[in-house]
Amino acid sequence: MIEVPESAAAAAPEPSAKPGKARSVAQAAISQGLSAGSNFVIPLALGRGADEGVIGEFALAFIVYNAALGLQRALVTDALLARPFRGPISLLNEDARAVTTSLLLSVTAAVVVLIAGLTSPYHQLVVLAAVLPALLLEDICRYLLFRRQRPAAAAIVDGVWALTSFVGFFYLVHHATSRTAIVVWGLGGLLATITGLVVARLSLAPIRASLRWWRAELWRSSRWLTLESSLFHADQQLTAFGFVAMAGKGLFGDWQVTQSLLGIAAFLNVGLIVMSVTHMSREVGDRRTALVASVTSLTFVILLTGALVLAKSELLRILYRDHVHISTATILASGVFLAMGSAATGPIALLRAQRTEKVLPLARGVALVLFSPLAVIVARHNFTAALWILAGGAATYLAIVAGAAARRPDAHHEALLLAEVSRELEP
Repeated sequence: MIEVPESAAAAAPEPSAKPGKARSVAQAAISQGLSAGSNFVIPLALGRGADEGVIGEFALAFIVYNAALGLQRALVTDALLARPFRGPISLLNEDARAVTTSLLLSVTAAVVVLIAGLTSPYHQLVVLAAVLPALLLEDICRYLLFRRQRPAAAAIVDGVWALTSFVGFFYLVHHATSRTAIVVWGLGGLLATITGLVVARLSLAPIRASLRWWRAELWRSSRWLTLESSLFHADQQLTAFGFVAMAGKGLFGDWQVTQSLLGIAAFLNVGLIVMSVTHMSREVGDRRTALVASVTSLTFVILLTGALVLAKSELLRILYRDHVHISTATILASGVFLAMGSAATGPIALLRAQRTEKVLPLARGVALVLFSPLAVIVARHNFTAALWILAGGAATYLAIVAGAAARRPDAHHEALLLAEVSRELEP
């Protein structure tokens, strides 16, 4: 394990009432579970009130939101998480600048999405553009709370969004359109953003100072994370819009229902990565934490997939009133795809903490080029086979990332990393 010198660690103020590692992960899992609940209940309402086609329309908007969210996390959040929180110094300077940078990004993304909605058949994107800044600001608030090792406070923020979505569920069942769903979902995000700004006591910083800080402190890491995020979301856009064109909104909607039922596992993965990177920002070679994250996440995915296969018929009848039908083959292929991502949780966290992120876009690019276009072509004739091709791409990504994480940094890189972490911990 690469240890930070005690003098540097002692110089930095610790967050007050910092919970233990296991408790932090548990609280982060609760927060991610509430976030997953917010995103699950909306398509559930649409499935009960309409059909797979409407779910598919909402899912396309959600994927576009996910692309903007991924860009924000890559440019700001993920790189910041790998740098240790320094108490009042981080609170007054880094957090305010991160929120300001996020606001600039979110407004820019909203304009792009608005233009896309006005100039394409996907007019639900116009509604998404109106709520997108609030949705992205909510995410930066909760991640800054994770960085302060206050996952319980992040759970409060996610709880507000979840509660709003659960209340809106009853309205959506009787007004089941994709645009209404985006409005309800966006309202929950707005209320959660206000809660997050208050709970985290966040403020804005001067725009020019924020951009200079981002360029000087985060860009070295965020450029690789941004490239990976761009490739990942290009992959998502290609498969989503390609599947709709080749297989139709119905099959795509079925797949999205499966994704939403398994989605809590994906959100757990994110929570484990966040808390692992936060911990390893001070202990940047903690391979045990990385291994525990992968094993925990993979075990959960296997159990969840097995439970869904066994209880599929009854669960779909209860949740969707027989409006939705999913094959066992779709569940298994989706479960294997998700399992590959779960196994990569620990290696991804380790590579980010050690600031050797450049292998991540390479792995993502290989999966995108070799597997996704083939999956889209095959989807016209055999949708299940297309999903198994995507699972093959995820397995390739895992192999590349795990192989890179297994190699220890050379002595020169290790010395530079220790010096950089020591500098960041100085008051």
